[in-house]
Amino acid sequence: MNHKRLRGFILACTGIAMISGAGCANFSTQPTPKPKPAMNQYVVGYQAYKRGELDLARRNLEAALINNPNLRMARSILGDIYRKQGDYARAAEQYEVLSRNDPYTLSNHYNLGVSYQFLRRFKESAVAYLKGLKLDANDFNSNMNLGTVYLALGETDEAVRYLDKATQIDPTSGTAWSNLGVALDARNSLVLAETAYRKGLERNPDSLSIKQNLANNLSAQQRIGEAKLLWEQIVTTSPTPFNQTKLAEVYITAMDFDASDKLLTRVMLSDPRFVPAINTQASSMIRQYELSGYTDDKLRLRAVELLKRSLALNGSQNRVAEELKKWSRQSGIGE
Repeated sequence: MNHKRLRGFILACTGIAMISGAGCANFSTQPTPKPKPAMNQYVVGYQAYKRGELDLARRNLEAALINNPNLRMARSILGDIYRKQGDYARAAEQYEVLSRNDPYTLSNHYNLGVSYQFLRRFKESAVAYLKGLKLDANDFNSNMNLGTVYLALGETDEAVRYLDKATQIDPTSGTAWSNLGVALDARNSLVLAETAYRKGLERNPDSLSIKQNLANNLSAQQRIGEAKLLWEQIVTTSPTPFNQTKLAEVYITAMDFDASDKLLTRVMLSDPRFVPAINTQASSMIRQYELSGYTDDKLRLRAVELLKRSLALNGSQNRVAEELKKWSRQSGIGE
């Protein structure tokens, strides 16, 4: 018996009781209907979720959906829990059902797109985001995430289109401007990418990632002096092996091999297994060998030794393997 009908019956009985108490007395003796198990489990799960007890919430919501698969809120919260716990496959299963059964709620498509994106199912992720954008073309997160998905798919024009739309929706977002810069870089629109990065830094001047993107962009434009200054600033505040190696790459391009070798030696002493530094040191040796007119064979042999060491640590580097074959053959030692 639903609540509206039950409430109406009680009101009617109250009126009758004024005339004849017998009718209402008989009704009052009927047992109160017990709440359905699925709803009880949903309530317990929801309350646990609000308290941050995700495992307890998950167990109750899973049980609630077994008893009643049509509880949309239980399914939505369960999907969110799976996503928070990094189980994107199971999260996607929940959002798939929600987006089918409730296709007019943008968050269902958005959450499905996010789950697919983490699973690297980029084509399916794009489809989900596009469905959401049909409901609201100006949703910031859907536009930005769709742009990054197209970037992962190598569709740079579409990536630029949606990331540019994200900057129009929220011009204050440094992240959106930086992502647009990455897409423009991928499309080889270097000057436009630089502009996007600089706009991103205006919004978020302390962003390390935007500074790194801009420094890489300046290097790609062959503005080595500016790139060097920026990487030196970055290393001053964040002297990670990655940042020091990127600065060393700029030193090599500027043919400041002493500075490069000193920096890379420091990195490899602190982390002997940091492959990017090993590869960059090999590149430094090869570049110096070329500048010697291919006469200083010690440099080539040192590069070969470094390339072998790199591949021993990570054998899936095709470019490094090709470099090793090329410079090993110079002296006929082969592989």
